[in-house]
Amino acid sequence: MTVSFRSALACASLGVLLSAPALARSPAALSATVAVIPATTAGFIDIDLAGWKTYGGFGSALNPIVGFDIGAGSVVTGFSYSGLSFTANSDLPEWTSWLSDLTLSVNPTNGDTSTQFLDWSPSTIGGGGSETGLSGSWNGGSGQAGPFGAGVPFTAADGLIFVTVYDGFDDPFGDDGSVLDTTITAGTMRVFITPVPEPGTYGMMALGLLAIGAAMRQRQQVR
Repeated sequence: MTVSFRSALACASLGVLLSAPALARSPAALSATVAVIPATTAGFIDIDLAGWKTYGGFGSALNPIVGFDIGAGSVVTGFSYSGLSFTANSDLPEWTSWLSDLTLSVNPTNGDTSTQFLDWSPSTIGGGGSETGLSGSWNGGSGQAGPFGAGVPFTAADGLIFVTVYDGFDDPFGDDGSVLDTTITAGTMRVFITPVPEPGTYGMMALGLLAIGAAMRQRQQVR
């Protein structure tokens, strides 16, 4: 399933409760009023990042965010990105946002997002301008850990996760996320998931094992 910016913006506009300052992480959760998109059972979610923009650090109200229901107990193991193109804002003469500030972020909704998260900054350029056609992965050989570290794979206890982008430094400092930092013009993010089998699946597995055991016993009796 591919999610567009319009879907993400619709989710963001429904009252996401994120209030962490620009250079700190704190527990965060999706509001009960936020629409959560059911994920597929394919083992991954594709998200179209074209049109996403950052307006400051983790939790800034204007940053895009989208929620997914991946199934209670499912594990988020990582993510990749491809065809990623973005530009750091330099509209104001006294400052320029850095390309290395852009951070892709995947988080649980019911845990401590200061320890359970996946963050990655695709660019290593400490300056303005544009990057085009970047590909890589969380904790991979290209890019760098986000300003809060690369994070760790985590279990979505309630089945809900949220995906967002943010800037590692709020330019200009102290604007409280009201000034545009980065604009993504193209790119796809793929979040990898290890789903928890449905109870019926466990039942089928048990029946299969019983059938195999019965067949082996019959073969032994024949001998």
